[in-house]
Amino acid sequence: MSTQPVTMDGFLQAVPVHGARGAAAFDLVSSPTGDLADDVVIPCTTMTPRIVTALLTEIQPGDHLCVFGTLIEADVVDGSAQLTVDILEVLAPPWREHCARWSRTGMATTP
Repeated sequence: MSTQPVTMDGFLQAVPVHGARGAAAFDLVSSPTGDLADDVVIPCTTMTPRIVTALLTEIQPGDHLCVFGTLIEADVVDGSAQLTVDILEVLAPPWREHCARWSRTGMATTP
């Protein structure tokens, strides 16, 4: 098993789940090329209390996130990997929220 520090951005795929010992687990969808066909789903976990709280109470599916942590690559044929997140930043809320604001106000808003 190998580990490496990594920073990546992507979109929260679904509602995060509360895990054992105060952890939170979530899937980050990232595309190295920007092409939908190249999307990769990275399973992520964190035990950082403020990140767990934000994931379980504030952050929504579709949010654009930037995460920094340790990528753990298993020594198996399927190439599975998991990211342990130490730092998380919300880059933009879900587009549906922007669309809802725009339809209510008649004007576009910026994130």
